[in-house]
Amino acid sequence: MRVLKVLSLFFIFTLVINSFYSCSQIQAVKNLKLKEPAILEPKTEKFGNYTFVIPANFELKDDLSVIYEDDGIYRGYIVFIGKASFDKLLRFFDKYMTKMGWKKESVLVGGDAAIVAYSKGKQLIIFKIQNILGITYIKTLLSCK
Repeated sequence: MRVLKVLSLFFIFTLVINSFYSCSQIQAVKNLKLKEPAILEPKTEKFGNYTFVIPANFELKDDLSVIYEDDGIYRGYIVFIGKASFDKLLRFFDKYMTKMGWKKESVLVGGDAAIVAYSKGKQLIIFKIQNILGITYIKTLLSCK
């Protein structure tokens, strides 16, 4: 009987914590300007020795991103959120990444995601674009070839 009470309290505690976390995430998303602009304007992002563009209406999510450096070589997983369609984002990256000297390596579009990879020298950037509940996520992987 005592084990059942402890399990019940643990379950209730877990629900309360999850509710609090979900509410804070929802509030953070509500504070964003989630209207898709007619034209995506570029803003330059620099992480270590990686310089690339992201649409200006996208915001960096520090709590979901990780960057690390080892002997001057940077690696990272960086998440941006905003609002844009797959087509607009793929055209945006084709236009602005190539202007910055990045070469498109591959693209894959299907279902609820699109993935596009660019390289410059030994650097590799992979963008994964996902629309989740009306929000567009650009999950960016900084790596090397």
